Amino acid sequence: MIFAAILLAIVVLFAFGDTLHKVDMGTGVPVRNILTFSMGVLAVLLGVWELHQDKMATRELLWQYRNQLSHFARARTQLSRLTSPTRRNTVLAELGKDSLMESYLWAIHRYHREHEPPAAGAGS
Repeated sequence: MIFAAILLAIVVLFAFGDTLHKVDMGTGVPVRNILTFSMGVLAVLLGVWELHQDKMATRELLWQYRNQLSHFARARTQLSRLTSPTRRNTVLAELGKDSLMESYLWAIHRYHREHEPPAAGAGS
């Protein structure tokens, strides 16, 4: 949305730049300057939003690694006590299932984070 607004401002500036430089909305500042300033503010907001999203993605990745580590530690402990090949294979199969489910959960969290509206993420 913000990116589209920036592109729209660029198109308007290219198409009507000279005309907008002569138009004054009673502020003493030409509309062209106000539009250029607004475009810069929107670009900064887009950058801030992207940084926020990167920070959330990093947190989620750390969360996934921490959960995966607990699954592997539990499996390692169980495997150290078992000697039966059948039971060891069962533990490894459970580890694989748990790890796959963690990956699915992480993908779901990531999808929701990337597709939620900006206002929904403001309270979290």
